[in-house]
Amino acid sequence: MGMGMSSKLARLAFVSGWLMFASALHAEPTAADKATAQALFDHGKQLAAAGQLSEACSKFEESQRLDPGIGTQFHLASCYEQAGRTASAWTLFLEVASGSHAQGQLEREKVAERAPPRFRPSCRSSPSPFRTPAELLGSKSNAMACRSGRPVGPLLPLDPGDHTVTASAPRKQAWQTAIRLPPNGVR
Repeated sequence: MGMGMSSKLARLAFVSGWLMFASALHAEPTAADKATAQALFDHGKQLAAAGQLSEACSKFEESQRLDPGIGTQFHLASCYEQAGRTASAWTLFLEVASGSHAQGQLEREKVAERAPPRFRPSCRSSPSPFRTPAELLGSKSNAMACRSGRPVGPLLPLDPGDHTVTASAPRKQAWQTAIRLPPNGVR
């Protein structure tokens, strides 16, 4: 009985330790994180107003990482829009609309919902120059396509600029190409 009890205690200790570790990974931001995030957010707004969009977007990204919030995400989406990163802006505006709806922030939801249609034509008029694995090999295939190092699905909104596109499948030769999408959304 002593051996069974120590085994149960060991398992309990392991589970308790794991739960503490897991909760630390998802812990609320500290007061210092929140203060830093607010300072970054404020600086990002100043930079955006001054037209320094690359720096502004970086400040908003770091603020969002430290203390995620719909307001910061909204400003980041707007910054992406102004910087010409239409696919990133579109994606974030959709997330802001969804999050705003869930939190009952109806006015912000309306504003965020109005933003994506501006981007859809640009995103759709600049599709990836290749077919997705599901289109090429059928949806039951284990094929994977990536753009700029990230797996992609059937809808491939891309920001203007340079991208590396790769595709691979079991027992098939991997494929890779570089593409450049112009800022005006032309194919």
